[in-house]
Amino acid sequence: MNKAEGSMDAIYRDESGGGLIMRPYTMPLCLAGQVRIRVAYTGINRADVLQCDGGYPPPISGICGLEVSGIIDAIGEGVHDWAIGQHVCALLSEGGYAPYVTVDARHLLAVGGVVSDTIAASLVEALATSWLALCDVGKICADEHVLIHGGASGVGMIALQVARYLGAHTYTMASSDAKNDLCRSLGVTVIPWDRHPETLAQQIKIYAPQGLDIVWDILGGAYVGAHLKTLAYGGRLLSVACMDGAQVQCSMGGLLMKNLAWHGVTLRSQSDDRKAEIIAAVRDYLWDACHEGIIAPHIYKVVPPYEVMHAHELMRQRTHYGKMLIEWAD
Repeated sequence: MNKAEGSMDAIYRDESGGGLIMRPYTMPLCLAGQVRIRVAYTGINRADVLQCDGGYPPPISGICGLEVSGIIDAIGEGVHDWAIGQHVCALLSEGGYAPYVTVDARHLLAVGGVVSDTIAASLVEALATSWLALCDVGKICADEHVLIHGGASGVGMIALQVARYLGAHTYTMASSDAKNDLCRSLGVTVIPWDRHPETLAQQIKIYAPQGLDIVWDILGGAYVGAHLKTLAYGGRLLSVACMDGAQVQCSMGGLLMKNLAWHGVTLRSQSDDRKAEIIAAVRDYLWDACHEGIIAPHIYKVVPPYEVMHAHELMRQRTHYGKMLIEWAD
C-alpha cells in the first residue's frame, strides 16, 4: 500500500483484490447524538484483518477500525456531556482507519493522566469485550479459576488483567517463550502446550486440577471438547472466536452432567444501546484501574497509515504480542 499525496486520505478495504488502499476521504458530518473525533491513534484488531481477508462481514463504509483515540472537534445536537477539545477514546462499529470519525456520544471514555492517547486506543475494544464476556455473560466471581487463550494478544492480555482485577485465578497458553514471559510478568499461570487438541485437557488438569470455572476460547474447532472436559461443575465456556475452525464435534455428556453453559460472545453484534451500557460499565468498574496502571496494554508497534498492511501481516502470522496501533499525523 503506497502513501497517497495531497488530500486527506483514509485506509479503505481494497475490494478488487483484498488488502488495503489509501484514497481520498470526505470529512464525516456530525449528526444528532454524535461527536466527531480528530483521530490520534487507531487500534488494530484481528477483526480488521479478517474483514480484509473476506473472513468477516466487511464494513459498510469500506473502512475498517473498531477503536480510536483523539480530540473532539465537533458535537452534534443533544450532546451535553462532552466538549470540543476534550481527549477521548471511542468504541466504533467501523471507520476507525481514518483521520476523522463520528461516533455515538455514549460510546466514549475520557482520556487523560496516565491513560495517554496511545494507551487509550489500545484499551477500549479490549475492555468492552472483556466486560461483555467475563462479566455480563460469564458472571465471573472472585476466586474462580479462569483460562484466557491468546493471553499475549491485545485483547487477551487485557482480559487476563480484568479477570485478575476482579479477583480470579488466571491461566493462559501462548505460542512462544516471549509471549509466555510477557504473561508471567502479569502474574498469570502459563500452561505449557504443544497445540494438539488431544493433549489440551491433560495439560490443563496438571495446572488446574480443581477444574476451570471459565474458559475464554478463541480456538473453537477440535478444542471445544477438551475445554468442556476441563470445566468444573457449573463452568462456562465463552466462545469469543474460532481461529482453528467453526465446525465442532464434542460429547454432550459433560455439558449435561456438570451443568455447564456454553456461550457465543461477540461485541460487534451488540446494538448501539447495548454498547452504551457496556461502555458505561467499563467506565464505572474498570476505567479507574486503567488510570491507576493496574490494567495496562503492552504496545508492540505503532505504524503510520501507509504501513498498516505490514501490521496486518504480523497479525496473520501470529508473531506479534500486545497491541499494534496506527498513528495519524496532524
